[in-house]
Formats: sequence, structure tokens, C-alpha cells
Amino acid sequence: MVSIVFSLGSGLYYILYRREKKEQAVKALTLRVSLSIFLFLILLGAFAMGWIKPHHLYPIANTQTQIKITKPHPQSANTTPPLRNQSGVQE
Repeated sequence: MVSIVFSLGSGLYYILYRREKKEQAVKALTLRVSLSIFLFLILLGAFAMGWIKPHHLYPIANTQTQIKITKPHPQSANTTPPLRNQSGVQE
């Protein structure tokens, strides 16, 4: 991990301050990418062998089901509200 950060820093140094040494910057950044891929493969291998275990990746084993605790409301087929006149009396 330290070598990845060091390689990134040296690549940045060559890009910012030593523009004439572009090959050095490319080598440093290529090394950084290679080390990062290698670290990723090591982590995948350690996970596959059970050496490391991620936190909270697996779904909960016991599933929860919702139970019906309320009674359905009786509804009429007519979905429009009754008409009311201006005095508030239902027609």
C-alpha cells in the first residue's frame, strides 16, 4: 500500500517538476497501476479462501413478512363523491 502511494507521488513529481522526463512518469504510473491490480487480486484471493470477511455484504438470512393486522374498509363501487349544493346539503 505504501509503495502504491509512493509510486503515485513520484509520478506526480515527474509530471509537475520534471517535464522532460516523461518516460519516468509513465514508468512510475504504470508501476502504480500494476501494484494496485496486484493488491486487488490479493484481496480477492484472501476473500475466496476465507481469510478476510467483508462487513454487511450478505443479505439478512431471516426474511421478514408483513402480517395483516388491519381490517379492510368496505368500499362501494361508486368512486365519485356525492354532489353537494352550496348550502352543504347532499343532493
